[in-house]
Amino acid sequence: MAHFAQLDNTNTVLQVIVVDNSELLDSAGVEVEQKGIDFCHNLFGGTWIQTSVNKTIRGNFAEPGMIYIPEHDAFMPPQPLPWYEISENYTWERPPHINDFTGLPFTHEELTYLSYYIRNTKSYRFCPAVYKDPENEFQYNACTTKDFMYPTFEEVMYGFSRTVMVTGARVEGQQIIVPAVHSLRKEIDLTPLGIVLKVTWEILNIEVASDALNSHPQTAARTPHELFRLIIEWALAHTEFGNNEPAAVTCHKVLQELQMPSEVRNELLTLVEPQAVERYLRGLDPFRSTSFDVLEDPPMPPLFQSWYYETRLKYRELNTGDALTVILDSLPDSYPQ
Repeated sequence: MAHFAQLDNTNTVLQVIVVDNSELLDSAGVEVEQKGIDFCHNLFGGTWIQTSVNKTIRGNFAEPGMIYIPEHDAFMPPQPLPWYEISENYTWERPPHINDFTGLPFTHEELTYLSYYIRNTKSYRFCPAVYKDPENEFQYNACTTKDFMYPTFEEVMYGFSRTVMVTGARVEGQQIIVPAVHSLRKEIDLTPLGIVLKVTWEILNIEVASDALNSHPQTAARTPHELFRLIIEWALAHTEFGNNEPAAVTCHKVLQELQMPSEVRNELLTLVEPQAVERYLRGLDPFRSTSFDVLEDPPMPPLFQSWYYETRLKYRELNTGDALTVILDSLPDSYPQ
């Protein structure tokens, strides 16, 4: 059987139909694409072009919503960002050293920041929880409950995961594998709100480091105290400035559940420099405005340190089938201000 895709006037795929191979045969018994095109046009009108389930022609098998790009004679999903280019394998790739948030080459300051990550191959990340899609039931290998998955915020907010796109992550059975990651360890389990992960990276080169940071730096930080400073910034963006992105709403709920004492919060705001949220909300690049003269992690504030380890014990890692850590209907109305 042969497959043909109908295109609209923007070369977007409208539908894909199956055509019996006999409709493509010429007088010599040879399959000719144009005969299949004529067959489809006579039946339905419009513009048609052949596609292959086995990807033997035109790069990818066409699906509704994909784009046919004549200069590459290929079907592609919509271009994620204007500066992405088509790879030899007919996938979208970010050009090396391009900042995903600006579309411009990394500045010297940004590359210095990336070098900071290369020398210190760990980070902390807050991942939201959502109900699994029955058609795509994968889970992070740090996930513990059968009903939830932990995508990145890109997937929740924008409908696609830049983390997968820029790091080469792939799904294998019940795990998502990120080649650049050595280990993922769950620090705090707040299912069904989300989890705090400690990520240990492999020894990185500058391109892999830039890929990792391009994924979503406004939901990741170098240390747990910087991460919670970031969570506070997101929550304030929601409560004080009406930002209703899932990141902001979820972080607000996290603080409702955790009831972080006001003295711990004020210590973080005083002793830990601002993180990426403000710059992100203003539409600026995601990198911190920090001094690069001394590239060291800020010390963990003492009140936060005690609170953090108590919180890790309270919200221990869940096993499959355990009762949820957070009962959403029981969240307090507010948290210490």
